[in-house]
Amino acid sequence: MSTARSRSIAPLSRGFSLVESLVALGLLASVAVAISQQLNASITQAHQSALHHRAVLAAEEITSLAMLLNAQGDSAAVNTSGWQGGDCTQHETLSSQPTISTSAWLNELSCSLPGSKANVTSSTQQLTVRVRWRRDANAEHREIALGQAL
Repeated sequence: MSTARSRSIAPLSRGFSLVESLVALGLLASVAVAISQQLNASITQAHQSALHHRAVLAAEEITSLAMLLNAQGDSAAVNTSGWQGGDCTQHETLSSQPTISTSAWLNELSCSLPGSKANVTSSTQQLTVRVRWRRDANAEHREIALGQAL
């Protein structure tokens, strides 16, 4: 009789209680939220870096073409009249001779950097390329400027 009585009095310790399980689940959820916020910030930063890289490459492309033509004695005007954007749906055929088509360059720029505009000014001694874009509709403009002596 004493053994039956001791069994009913002994506490049951089989597994976790509901409260312990809910606390553990809450901690796991908060860690998962923190990790996802860090991942989202990293993705956003990588996207911004990629857009900036595209803008720099586009500015260097038009600058290199202008320097090439200047070295060949062709003083083609590369100016745009103020800030201009391109049309990603318009594609011009490439010629076998290097030429500067600012409209083709603007179209290519608008395809690689959506929502972008460029301002290109040149003189006999200096070429300045400025590229402006937005990350999204609510963000401020980002801008790079590249100047090169001709």
